[in-house]
Amino acid sequence: MKLNTLFSASTILLGLVTAATAAPIIWQAAQHATGKSDLIEGSIILSASGGSGASITGGGSSGTSTYAFTKANYADLTFTPVVTSNDATASSTTNSTGDTNFDQIIDSFSYTTSGTAAGAQTISGLTPGQRYRLQIFFNDQRSATSSRVMSYGDGESSPNTVNLTAGAGNWGQYAIGTFTADGNSQQLTHKANGFANLHYTALLVVEDESVPLATLSTTTTSVSAPFTVTLTFSEAITGLAENDFSVSNGSIQPGSLSGSGTDWSMLVTPTSNGDVTIQLPANSVTDTDGENNQNPASDILSITYVAPGSEQPTPTLSTAGNSVTSAFTVNLTFNEAVTGLELSDFDVQNASLSNLSGNGSNYTLLVTPEEAGDVTLTLPAKRVTDTDGDKLTNTHSNTLVVNYAPPVPVAIYGPLTSPTPEFEVHLSFPEAVTGLDANDFIVQNGKITQLNSGGKRNFAKRFFCATVQANAPGAVQISLPAGVVASISQAARGNAASNTFTTNCSADFGETWTIDTQEEWSASQHSASNLTLANGMLEPTADNASFSSTVKSFTRKQKALTISFGQSPVWDNWTGVPNVGASGAGDATILLPLSDKDYYHLGRGSTGGYHAWHSTDMVNWTHHGPITAPVHRWVTSAEYKDGKFYIYVDHPNDHTPHLYIDDNLKDGIIGTFMGMAFNDPTHGSDCSVFRDNADGLFHIIHEDWTPIKASTHSWDSPLAGHTSSEDGFTGFQPAEHLPPIDHRTTPTGEIGTYTHPHVAGSHISNPCEYEIHSPGQDAFGDWTSIKVGSQYYLFADYDVHGAGIKCARFTSSSIYKEFTLAGSLGGGHPDPTVGFAEGQFYLITQQSTDYISPGPWVDGVEARAGVDTDGDGTVDQWTTWQNVQESYDHTPGYARVVSTTPAQIDLSALPEGFGFQFEFRIDNTVVSGVSPIIDKVSMQFKPSRFQQWANDEETTAIPAADHNNNGLANVIEFALGITQLPDLHPDADGKLALTVTEAGLQDGYSLDLEYSADMQTWHRATANSSPIKQVSATTQTNGDLTLSFQFVETVSHHLFWRLRVH
Repeated sequence: MKLNTLFSASTILLGLVTAATAAPIIWQAAQHATGKSDLIEGSIILSASGGSGASITGGGSSGTSTYAFTKANYADLTFTPVVTSNDATASSTTNSTGDTNFDQIIDSFSYTTSGTAAGAQTISGLTPGQRYRLQIFFNDQRSATSSRVMSYGDGESSPNTVNLTAGAGNWGQYAIGTFTADGNSQQLTHKANGFANLHYTALLVVEDESVPLATLSTTTTSVSAPFTVTLTFSEAITGLAENDFSVSNGSIQPGSLSGSGTDWSMLVTPTSNGDVTIQLPANSVTDTDGENNQNPASDILSITYVAPGSEQPTPTLSTAGNSVTSAFTVNLTFNEAVTGLELSDFDVQNASLSNLSGNGSNYTLLVTPEEAGDVTLTLPAKRVTDTDGDKLTNTHSNTLVVNYAPPVPVAIYGPLTSPTPEFEVHLSFPEAVTGLDANDFIVQNGKITQLNSGGKRNFAKRFFCATVQANAPGAVQISLPAGVVASISQAARGNAASNTFTTNCSADFGETWTIDTQEEWSASQHSASNLTLANGMLEPTADNASFSSTVKSFTRKQKALTISFGQSPVWDNWTGVPNVGASGAGDATILLPLSDKDYYHLGRGSTGGYHAWHSTDMVNWTHHGPITAPVHRWVTSAEYKDGKFYIYVDHPNDHTPHLYIDDNLKDGIIGTFMGMAFNDPTHGSDCSVFRDNADGLFHIIHEDWTPIKASTHSWDSPLAGHTSSEDGFTGFQPAEHLPPIDHRTTPTGEIGTYTHPHVAGSHISNPCEYEIHSPGQDAFGDWTSIKVGSQYYLFADYDVHGAGIKCARFTSSSIYKEFTLAGSLGGGHPDPTVGFAEGQFYLITQQSTDYISPGPWVDGVEARAGVDTDGDGTVDQWTTWQNVQESYDHTPGYARVVSTTPAQIDLSALPEGFGFQFEFRIDNTVVSGVSPIIDKVSMQFKPSRFQQWANDEETTAIPAADHNNNGLANVIEFALGITQLPDLHPDADGKLALTVTEAGLQDGYSLDLEYSADMQTWHRATANSSPIKQVSATTQTNGDLTLSFQFVETVSHHLFWRLRVH
């Protein structure tokens, strides 16, 4: 066969052809690509492949044609406008079409990288008046892009276009068009529908050898009498006869064939009920243009014949409503009994089908929707047959459309335990919702006191933080019932019921005096020297500074226990040192300290993959061999749980965390490769994995590249994602929690692309897309994390827009909140790792300088506290001045959680009092260049005896409450030491004795017996009252007080008395 191509290995035609003409292109319907036999045949004018060139033999329907496809990106084509472009694999999952060279062509594509969504290609070298056939392919099987549709046409008339769907079938789609050149060139338009860049897989243009193509048609698909068939040829023919046709269940009426040239007709008489089929076989006629080309076989025309008096089965689909929130039942009824119905007969979109049952004319099936949106269901024609002997198949059913609006799921996360009555829980919705209120929650043993929403732009109204106030020690349960919020995108969709989250509160509910906010510091200041108050913190402005609080007064005596001091969490006291860790560990290393004298350092080994080193002093390291396969050369994080190591490796680099689990890093044997842990659609990874002692979960903090061209920002991003898992392997979901880092600027709405350099052999493919933002953005990545006490810290690359790169330091009081950029240090690309070992903190980087720190606390603070014992507003006794500082230690079982002994003073030696005061002074010269910044002071008091009684009873210390419903207020039960109503009748001598417990007396409670004759006016019994008077008050040896009353006389038939504890 003649082989002419526009492209060759050494030359590519790039010349711009002006005034390209555009003859109408008549398209056939789009078809699924299956193999090289799909290729059209003829003298080749153009054979271009967008992603990969290859030669093919044995192609076309004849199996004899040869093709030489040359790789040509969009930029290589003669294209208007001028574009930039790239190519990518289409990620087809089917093994092969049967020809590896055709696979190579069909499993790739070219795409524009210039944001061009429409344009025109000029096809040159044509002969005016010559008829041509054109074949265009489009294939992209990636899950995120498989629904894309490209339109191709002639640019002159809108009907002359064809749509190809990227992910259709296993290899995409192709379409064949014909045109007669009206000049030396032809215009082929390309248009992306709803996405930013043009795509094409392959293009083939051949000279049409003018074979006469036959098209059979009728005016209807169902008849009840003989019917006319129209036969149209693509060119004039000769030699057509009635006996040329292949007809089933019918015959051509003799003498009915008429016509000439290209247009013919004939009359067909059906034989019996059922389908009548007609086809013109190949080589039945010959064209009349002198080429003597014969026709290929026509399509088969099928017409249903319904004899008079007969009736086709007519199906009707119905359901109870047109909107559902879960799987639903569809009823299918026919106008007569049928047979042969199967689930595979139906056409369904956005759902799966099951549970088909029924017989005769009535059936039901279960439809399970897949995603929110419309579910469509039809029963096409000719799927079942009636049972009355007519042998007729069904007509096409109605199209049933049901909107699926599933409830919005919600999950509650938080601490498993809380040492304080107040704590926070966090809610995550997968989409934005409205209507959430604190009163919507169901809370056992507590209440919601505050509700806040977090998240910016596309994350807004998805994440909420609820402050919970426990009523008493013990379990506090929080849940959100169904239907209390609505989806913002679909108001008809409410929420599903949440999980029930339980926090065990261990607080003693003693009084606490806390100074934390700007307002609290201002209200509590008696005097201050060389201190500035900003953002709720006190910072020294000279070498020496001091603060004295006001006296905090109470109506009842209190017993102080401790006073604690908290500093700013910015953690500035880091010192640069020469590199620490194992000298043989390469690339971005991982520090994993398990406990005192048990430290691991992970890094790239000389044989590829990551290796493990161990030390007991952070100085001397022992190499123990590989922990990952050589191909897994990008370990990003490591964790530890219950004797097992969790090693997370990006595969490919900067993308998709995979997991190894190993129970021994010293044996030189690689652990179990578990596979992909988190299928991240945002491309960036370089994640930190952190196991939190607060909730017991594994947390992944990862780069999210959707808002930035990561390739120009050190492969970092202004946005970080957060997801969690119970076991460190399953359950990680994209955008599960509020982004911990969100430094995005303003989105432009434009979509850009970049090429990921490490996708070869992986499950992802180029191009990668991102939303363009303005102005330029700082970027962060290569995350590492640690928790100190209850404060969380993230360290990362810090690529400053328009400047260099250094190490960033972020902090937050909760893993579920957005972190604050607290500072930076160093220079160069750090890829940091952080850990606690040998009593100090290590920050190891890829640069020549690492860093050490004693911890976030900055030394140089002394404090004291005093008590006002007599309530006159002045301190009667002070503690001595004492140095206060935090200390740190490993948390057993948690590699990245460091426990904190708070900076506090023991106040138990101070007596009880009515008022308390504290003072602190700062020596700002102790740590060079770093100041102690006081953030918070908290004085803790011993619970009252009534509160301790309530704690023991696991109830709320509310005097009027009756926690056990026995008719006695809580304070009466406590003060009198009784659990049932007392007998308030005097004895035979008119005497009544009541006892107040020593605990009640110590809390300052007193007991009165009051009486009334009319239940309106009440009198307290005293030594001189009548008819009831108090005759004695006796202190018992155990400290209880017994009060004796005497009933002297009565003034009416009725006398009422009551007990009053206050």
